[in-house]
Amino acid sequence: MTRFIVNIPTVEEASVFSNKMQRMPFDVDLRNGRTVIDAKSILGVIYFGVGRNAFLEAHTDRKTDREMLEEAVRDYLVEDDQMARVM
Repeated sequence: MTRFIVNIPTVEEASVFSNKMQRMPFDVDLRNGRTVIDAKSILGVIYFGVGRNAFLEAHTDRKTDREMLEEAVRDYLVEDDQMARVM
């Protein structure tokens, strides 16, 4: 599994983010605490992820998949010092 911490700041960005995740050839989830949603679902991302930090979990261990995902979410990545805000 590949994991990043992301923050999707607005509803408009949630749409862009979800469209990027739909292009991934593997499952991608957003997780915060016990709540998990499909990152490819625009409604799920809007409901769950706007304005808060969350773990982005990709169900793949391939290096090329990780690189592709990291490129797609580069604008949403959270710095390590902000990691404490994720539940």
